[in-house]
Amino acid sequence: MGIYIFGFGSSILLLYLASHINTKQRWALALIALSIPCLIAALRANDIGTDTSVYLVQIVDAAQNTSSIKEYLNISWFSVWRYKSVSEYEIAFTAVIYIVVKLFHGMAAVKFVIEALMLFPTYFALKKMGKERYMWLSFLVYYCMMYNSSLNVMRQFIAMAFTFLAFAYAVERQYRGALIFEIVAVLFHTSAILGVVIYGMFVFVNKNTPVRGFKIFRNYSRLIAVTLLGLLLLVATNVIVKIMSVVGLGRYADYILGDITFLPNQILVRLPIFVLFILLWKRMQKNEAWNRFLFAMLIYDFICSQFASVLSYSGRITWYFVQFEMVTLPSFYMNSKKNKLLLLIIIGYLIFYWWYYYVNLNNGSTVPFKFY
Repeated sequence: MGIYIFGFGSSILLLYLASHINTKQRWALALIALSIPCLIAALRANDIGTDTSVYLVQIVDAAQNTSSIKEYLNISWFSVWRYKSVSEYEIAFTAVIYIVVKLFHGMAAVKFVIEALMLFPTYFALKKMGKERYMWLSFLVYYCMMYNSSLNVMRQFIAMAFTFLAFAYAVERQYRGALIFEIVAVLFHTSAILGVVIYGMFVFVNKNTPVRGFKIFRNYSRLIAVTLLGLLLLVATNVIVKIMSVVGLGRYADYILGDITFLPNQILVRLPIFVLFILLWKRMQKNEAWNRFLFAMLIYDFICSQFASVLSYSGRITWYFVQFEMVTLPSFYMNSKKNKLLLLIIIGYLIFYWWYYYVNLNNGSTVPFKFY
């Protein structure tokens, strides 16, 4: 556990220092800061992060023991009552592993590059969104809420990072760049198609015209409509399954087919953010357009977290919404006139979140840390 604390702390410190120096030196410090968690990922044992031993080890072995791409893609192994092959995993992920293995001949290099493909696009996305001044706080959110899961849910987290970067470009109406990064995201994990839906929600909730039937709520009619739609989908999973089949995500249908039961712990752990959002809403009026969207992301995080009652893997979809906490929580601090008490509350919450999920519940099997 100590290596996580040391790694997170040193990386955050360097990012904090980087935000207070000139641009030329900033790049060097940011590079070192983000390389530290990549190094931790590289040095971990193969049983740190469940999916590492489920498919990463096998794909790396296939790359090491084959001399052609065709032979590499046809390698298969027996896992969880069936045979799996390299070719059934997304092409961008398997291609990256093949190239890294052929260049550096080692598992550690693969793990380092995989983590880098999560952290660096995330950094550039936050920078694109103008969050560089408080990048250290955004990455504290990442380290406490998502880093340990990234050691497990590797393909999706790479896809999430590029989806986040695509969103940053789309918000600036740089649609060519957004399209390129969204395609890259989908090539790493097909679930990244959700990025298109998320940007659609951003556009929808920020329109000024009220939704018919909700005019009484004026500026919040679209946010209410989006929330009600999410709740409706929660109780009508058959509709989601049909939509997933249409957009090419039918392979994930089994993740939500089943009885959904209420998970109060998923709500309670997110409740402090919800409460802070409500209490600080008036102080954040100048960013109301963004506030509506970020609040919608929080609501969908609440809703999608309940899918974990069907299957533990089903709750993974919520990470696409959780990543926006890297924008939300620093916004609380920036819009409260840098209230030190509020900052301590946010940091305390993040530390508790990390302990609760990754130490207490040991989600993803990443604690205690073991070296490779």
